[in-house]
Amino acid sequence: FQSPLENYNLTESRRVGVDVGVSYDSDIAHVEQVLRDAADGLSWGMEDKEVSVWCLKFDDSAISWKVGVWMKYPGDTGFYDANHDAHLAIKKALDEADIIIPLPIRTLNIPDRTIDRLLPHNQQHDKGKKGAEGVGDK
Repeated sequence: FQSPLENYNLTESRRVGVDVGVSYDSDIAHVEQVLRDAADGLSWGMEDKEVSVWCLKFDDSAISWKVGVWMKYPGDTGFYDANHDAHLAIKKALDEADIIIPLPIRTLNIPDRTIDRLLPHNQQHDKGKKGAEGVGDK
């Protein structure tokens, strides 16, 4: 090891982390500012440690972010209370800014031959429609 290790258990501080995903239609710079403002507004956040906001990755249904806020630990606010407050503040801020937290979406493409095998023998699907949309339609 070439650099000293810092044991965060001895620093009397702990970081609360919130993971959140936002819609791909969102303005990235605006999302970052909304998340930072929400985190900065938490009463238990340490003023001498900066809030962290990171865009982590492009997930299947959302752009994933992590927000980190340092708190005194142990302190007046318990860790789980702070975690709860942070999640509620971020959800409220995103709602007020009309930034969507999307639900996961899965699109299934099922070949016609598979649908035909799964349907009862007396039922057919409309092969003119894609996937399972025409299943059972008459």
